[in-house]
Amino acid sequence: MRSIVEKIAYAYESKEFLPELRAVKRFLESQGISADKLRSRADALPKVIDVLAHQSKEGLEKLVADSKKAGRGDLGVIADQILGSGTRPR
Repeated sequence: MRSIVEKIAYAYESKEFLPELRAVKRFLESQGISADKLRSRADALPKVIDVLAHQSKEGLEKLVADSKKAGRGDLGVIADQILGSGTRPR
């Protein structure tokens, strides 16, 4: 479970997951976390990690699946690797 959170956090840092501050704010607010005072993605990282760390494995899998459906960057490739679907990037 920790490795999944770490990989998603790495994707966040490389802007493959929640690449814009407005997306980060929407994500945090959807989890019941106030994001009004956030000024940058870097400021938001601890909150994002905290939210991810408190998710169940199923919750993380749903988050990744929802992100793939929404077409948010390259998270789909990372998600496949994290979840072990066997899909390899070309």
